[in-house]
Formats: sequence, structure tokens, C-alpha cells
Amino acid sequence: DYSFQNRKSNLSEICSAKPNFPPHIDSIVTLNNYQCMLYFNESMDENSISASDFILKPEDKHPSSVIAYKNGYKTLLNFSLPMEESVLYQLEITDIRDKDGTLLDPRDRIIEFVCVFGKDNKEKPYIREWSLKNKTILLISFNLPMDTTTTLNRTNYSLEPSGSVESIELISTGNKEYKLNLNPDSYIGATGITTYIVFNNLRSEEGVLFTEGNKISLVETPTTLKKLYIYPQPLIHEDNWIMFANVPPFTEIFIYNMHGNFITKLTENDQNGGIKWDLKSKNGKLVSSGIYLYYAKWNNETKLGKIAIVR
Repeated sequence: DYSFQNRKSNLSEICSAKPNFPPHIDSIVTLNNYQCMLYFNESMDENSISASDFILKPEDKHPSSVIAYKNGYKTLLNFSLPMEESVLYQLEITDIRDKDGTLLDPRDRIIEFVCVFGKDNKEKPYIREWSLKNKTILLISFNLPMDTTTTLNRTNYSLEPSGSVESIELISTGNKEYKLNLNPDSYIGATGITTYIVFNNLRSEEGVLFTEGNKISLVETPTTLKKLYIYPQPLIHEDNWIMFANVPPFTEIFIYNMHGNFITKLTENDQNGGIKWDLKSKNGKLVSSGIYLYYAKWNNETKLGKIAIVR
């Protein structure tokens, strides 16, 4: 616009699209009364898969836990109430995506299946439920009594990309429920960094090796902005990013300087509870030292705060 001293406007936000066939489900297999397995035709985004994305009808119940593994090609659904053999069920699926962000094929959003259980002599162990009591305590419940010799051995657990299991405690008389004490430096919860726990060489009391769903992501989906926090704070010269943590999926964050000038907009798209800011403005320039304001928006909730940057 030649009527202005600066003839060109600021750069727009970068938008992109990738042509891609939607992923679909190859098959669904019931493993036992409490468990079924989904097989996809391609690698799915593990962070987009959660228990809230599945509803089993006619009971209208969500899985107690959902575990994606094999690089997203398989997903294990665990239910707290038993399914009945030869009963026709419907599984409704929403909002799960492949690695490119493409939603599941609409034709696979409702799947009908009849429970037919395998005839293995021994039932396979799997994790029925897990929960984070806090950032250092993980509670795990198995479907079967576990061999305590292998389950209480801390060397059979590992965390990726970082962290460790410090100790394991048995918290039930039936050898099914355990408490894992994690290293405080582990990125656990909705931190924006997905941490996986891997189980190796665990066995049930009958000696069956635990292999189905032996890698789970320790991400819990936030449902409010009230517990949003920022790290590292204050930011110093060695740091080149800031993480907004404990944010619900699709939260929008607007950043301004102290004069109220708009700097950039961030959106939580990974569903791992965090949004990383590379300290650049919408024009791609690094911001200078100072105090900045952020305005977070999700559904009908908002939150205001400050960010300190020291270079």
C-alpha cells in the first residue's frame, strides 16, 4: 500500500497442506474379555490417541487405558468391565490422526465387531490402568498377578528420552498393583516433551512374558488452563526456547511486548500438553531481552501471565 511509509504488511502466518490419503483400520481383534487390538494401515500419531477418542457401544464406555505402540501401527484398548463373547459391539472413534496430521478415514469412525477370544492356554499380561499421582509417582495396575521377582526389578524399566525409575513398590495383596518412583528430573505429565516408559522382561505369576503394550507414553491430557506454567523461568542466555506446559489440546497463546504490540501466536497441535516458543516474532526475528505478556485461550477459559527473557 503506497499510502503508507512501509509499503508492505507484516508476513502472514505460515500455512501448509500435504496431499495424503486418510489412514484406515485394517482390523480389530479381541484378545480377551477386557482387551482388543486395533491394526492400522500406516503409522499413527501416538500423541493423538487417547481413551477419550473411543466409545464402546452399547455400554457407552471409554477404555480404561489406550496404549499405542509398534510406531503407531497397533493400539491396545483396555476396558475395566468385561466384554461378552459372541455379542455384537460398536466402537466409535474420533480425532485420531496419522503422522502427517490426517484424520482417520470417516468410513472407519464406527467399527462393528463380535467378540471371539483366543484359545491360548495362558492369559497374557497387560496394563489395565495407569495414572500419575504426581510428577514422581506412577501407579500401574496389571490384569494378572505379576511375578514380583521381575516386576520389582528396577533394571527392567527405562524412560525415553530421559529419566529413570528409582524404585518399585507392591501396593496390593494380589500382586497386580505397583507404585513406580521416578527420578524428579524426568519430564512426566503434560510438559510438552513426550516421555515413554518401556517394560522389559516382566512376567506374570504363570511365567507369561509381558509383551503386548510394553511401551506407553506418560502424557495426561489437561482439561483446564488453571495449572499452565512456563519453563525455564527466568530464561537466560544459554536457553533458546520457552515451553508453555500443562495446556489442553488446541490452546492458543498470544504474546505481546510490554507496550502491547503483538509478537506472535502459538497453538498446541501435538496434544502432548505443551507449546514450545523459539523466541521468535511472527517475522522470524529473535526477540530482545525484557518482560513479555502472554494471553492463553482455550474454550471459554483464558489466562494472562508474564515471561522474563534475559540475554
